[in-house]
Amino acid sequence: MLERSTLSLAEWLDHQGTPSDELVESIAHAARHFDRSPGIVSLRAGLAVDESGRLPFHQAESALDQIGLLSDHVRGRLDKWRPGNLPAILPLRGGRFLLLLDIKAGDALVQLPHASEAVWAPLSDLEGYFTGEALVVMADHGRERAEERPWDERVRQHWFWREVWRARGGFGYVMLAAAIINLLAFALPLFTMNVYDRIIPNKAASSLWVLGVGVMLAFSLDFALRIARARLVDEAGREIDERLSQRLFEKVLNTPLASRSGSTGALARRVSEFESVREFFTSTTVVLVVDIAFLFFFVGIIALLGGWLAIVPVVMIPHFPSKALISLS
Repeated sequence: MLERSTLSLAEWLDHQGTPSDELVESIAHAARHFDRSPGIVSLRAGLAVDESGRLPFHQAESALDQIGLLSDHVRGRLDKWRPGNLPAILPLRGGRFLLLLDIKAGDALVQLPHASEAVWAPLSDLEGYFTGEALVVMADHGRERAEERPWDERVRQHWFWREVWRARGGFGYVMLAAAIINLLAFALPLFTMNVYDRIIPNKAASSLWVLGVGVMLAFSLDFALRIARARLVDEAGREIDERLSQRLFEKVLNTPLASRSGSTGALARRVSEFESVREFFTSTTVVLVVDIAFLFFFVGIIALLGGWLAIVPVVMIPHFPSKALISLS
């Protein structure tokens, strides 16, 4: 059992000297935690390094995937760290790394890259050097029994959809912004209806000013949300584009020649098919999912207010897709 001998992180960071590749060594420690013994060379095989010859942090997922381990990025404070998010590779300020194994009673059990045994360090000291984002390492016990897992879990574990699933946070905000924008679209029709039905017959000028100010606020919020949504789509799309491009390139390079079926042109065609799926997530096309859902909501509101007038949009809805298909053909 490990003794709770505390470690001064400041002393370690100041007197450790010029570090080698601490990220790779932390990955090796995480692998040994799951009873795997990869070599340093095998961990870096096929992965890009920076100008100093060290493995960048964004390549750690690929290195863990090569040795059969899963990983996920987690943000948060260490004093509120969930026990399920252990072990985790922590990037520290100054480009240093260590492996977090446990947290108990205000202390953290950490595995230093060059040490053979884990030591306890004050959690408050570690919080001061922690960058706020960690890479949680998990065992993939079900990789050999993939078909027995639920379909949604199998989708997330596929190398392509796993990268898309990790970017779900950004697209969640995109969907929320799109939903609010669609709700704000009711501002002008409701304003017009109230002006003709209530304001003009009653000559309520004060109410007209209140409604006008409310509509202007709605338009301002709509404008701001559209700008924010476009920026969120660009950022989320760029993140997915970088992840998928790297993974796709890795898969192509690491595919054994004996397992490549067909010609080089067939392989290029399969790669291009992945590109088309990637472009779907990196464009504003994904916003149409929310817009289509609200299309039926709008028809329902028209039916509620105008009765049979809802027949007009119902008849016109199939017209536009069919016209688009005819123009494409």
